[in-house]
Amino acid sequence: MAAECNVSIIADVTGLGEGLQFLEKFTVTGTIIKAVLNRQIQATTNTAEALNLCGISTVELVIIKATSNDLLIDVDCANAGAFAETQSVAEGECRIIKPDGTDDIFIKNEDGTEVCTVDYLIVGSA
Repeated sequence: MAAECNVSIIADVTGLGEGLQFLEKFTVTGTIIKAVLNRQIQATTNTAEALNLCGISTVELVIIKATSNDLLIDVDCANAGAFAETQSVAEGECRIIKPDGTDDIFIKNEDGTEVCTVDYLIVGSA
């Protein structure tokens, strides 16, 4: 029996004189059979590299955090030479990606002199 994936994200903002709450909820529609938590350290500065999909062939959801240094992401990239930034993530921040392309997800550091470390949860089917 395949698992289903319902994602709810709640952010509470306080200290502005009132409490604010932001809620984002969506359902992953594909058949989810695998979820992997991983860390990847970019091998070379100023070079795009494919995100390790950890054996998942159809990616339904990625939650990615730029653990060290700022990060650029291309969510539908055929190869490193075709990298075109579709999202950026500041150091310490997270992004939730629900890819709709058929190509790989590539990452690149925003500052050409640094490498980026990312922690991510990837969900999909093998």
